[in-house]
Amino acid sequence: MSKTVVAVVVFNRFHNIQEWINCWKRSDTTGAELVIIHNYRNDQERRQYKGFCDANGITYVYRPNIGFDIGAFQDVCKNRLIFPYFDYLLWCTDDLLPCRPSFVQEYVDEMTEGVVCAAYEVSIEVHPHIRTTGFMLHKDTLPKIKFNVDPVRTKPDCYDFEHRDRNNSLIDQVSRFGKVVQVGDLDWSPMWDSGHNSREAIKRRNKRVADQKKFR
Repeated sequence: MSKTVVAVVVFNRFHNIQEWINCWKRSDTTGAELVIIHNYRNDQERRQYKGFCDANGITYVYRPNIGFDIGAFQDVCKNRLIFPYFDYLLWCTDDLLPCRPSFVQEYVDEMTEGVVCAAYEVSIEVHPHIRTTGFMLHKDTLPKIKFNVDPVRTKPDCYDFEHRDRNNSLIDQVSRFGKVVQVGDLDWSPMWDSGHNSREAIKRRNKRVADQKKFR
């Protein structure tokens, strides 16, 4: 049986980690493990997050707050963190929250032959791109991913990786390996993006907030 790691990267929003772990406890986590990756600022904050994760039986990984979420993703791709084994990695930022207990399996079900990436959203804004939260890759794909800078440090570094580099953005790279699919319609996605504030995202939020409250 394959194993999925759901990695949630967080900076300073402790309430989102509380929310994530509450959702996780109500989910079907068969063959899956939740890993909190904390871009920490100081030891006091690190102890707070680690203590909460330990008390709930959740794997906690910490790294200095360098390069935001993409810097953390780069560290995982380059095997620079102490990380559990996985076949599939579902990469999330802390403000992308599960809406249904079946969310892990819904992603895994999309990883059929020829599919290399199952994404929460394939956006056409700026340049067609995979939004860099809520995307799943197989472990064999991660070492193939290239970054224009190492280490990633700045917001422009992150934006280049997501959508500004027309040759080496995430979607450009993984599309060379196979097919990229979106996990369902955004209006009925297994995930809910609480932090995306575009006009369309706000409309979706108004539709989905009741579902999220029910799941909590």
